[in-house]
Amino acid sequence: MKKSLVFNQHQIDYLQQPMFFGSDGLNMQRYDILKYPKMDKLTDKMHSFFWRPSEISLIKDRNDYQMQFNDEHRAFFNKNLKRQILLDSANGRGPAVAFLPFVTLPEVEAAIEAWTFFETIHSRSYQHIIRDMYTNPSEIFDTVLEDEYILQCAKDVTKHYDDFIDYGYKYLATGVGDSYTLKRLLYLALINVYMLESVRFFVSFACHFAFAQNGLIEGIASIMTLIARDEKLHVALVRMILKNIKQHENDAEWIKVIDDCKDEARAIAKACGDQEQEWADYLFENDTTLLGVNANMLKQNVRQTVNRSCISIDLGAIYAIEPDPIDYLEKWTSSEGVQKAPQETDITSYRVGSVKIDVTEDILKTMDLG
Repeated sequence: MKKSLVFNQHQIDYLQQPMFFGSDGLNMQRYDILKYPKMDKLTDKMHSFFWRPSEISLIKDRNDYQMQFNDEHRAFFNKNLKRQILLDSANGRGPAVAFLPFVTLPEVEAAIEAWTFFETIHSRSYQHIIRDMYTNPSEIFDTVLEDEYILQCAKDVTKHYDDFIDYGYKYLATGVGDSYTLKRLLYLALINVYMLESVRFFVSFACHFAFAQNGLIEGIASIMTLIARDEKLHVALVRMILKNIKQHENDAEWIKVIDDCKDEARAIAKACGDQEQEWADYLFENDTTLLGVNANMLKQNVRQTVNRSCISIDLGAIYAIEPDPIDYLEKWTSSEGVQKAPQETDITSYRVGSVKIDVTEDILKTMDLG
């Protein structure tokens, strides 16, 4: 790969370029000739799901938090919110900082930029929640990094980003390094972010939705529904990138990287699942009572979520196959499940320029996104 250029002034045949590390870089952002049209279709779908957190009122949620929650529930809610802030702060910049300098197809560039944009919406959602729920937002923001469990999570979700960035940027600047190591570090970073998007938010989601199942913080649950919908598309994007690398890039070195790294990829998935189960235990360490969910249910859900995620990218199940005990998650992560009359709660089932937006796993399968 040549030194990165903002705009290569020579002709580029994008149909012959790889997704990453192409020798010609990028020039015009054109979408009429596409090596991966399904990726462009997915980007268009992300764009159509644009939303603003400020459109969802949290007046009732503030009252629920102050008047209906006990101290135990408030502490429980705050832990989850802080961790979500950390995860989206990291992933709000990670894909752009790590991946974009090495992208050599316009449709991949556009998809990653859309992904990053929606992660910013998620971060602004937490700002909206904190501004409307707390008299002093600093009591949340200034204490995020005081929690050792959150700090460990920060270290683990950013490690593979940082490893790839350190090696890749030096490679771009000096040409020192080798393509196998570059691809290996990118592959592991993709696996790590895939697990982040498909697994790491869902303990917190399940807890927020458990409150909403009992008529509490339904506005926040509506925001989480929209975030969860976006995350499903981000998972689909990373899965598509991984599939294209394996099946369509026609690169023997990539195939060797994937084969060589299978055990390491499974270890990343296992570490993610184990850490999410530790987080569930931490949330319930004081025997917090939350109707509809407990630590064991969350841990079983985590294990099955990890299994589904890994099976879909040919890594195989990590844990024993069990039933998923949390039956209300699909209701809340499918937008149709939370539709109510406009005067009852904020409608989350809208799409810019269309009429239907709920994204379930079944719908993703029928979309033929790759």
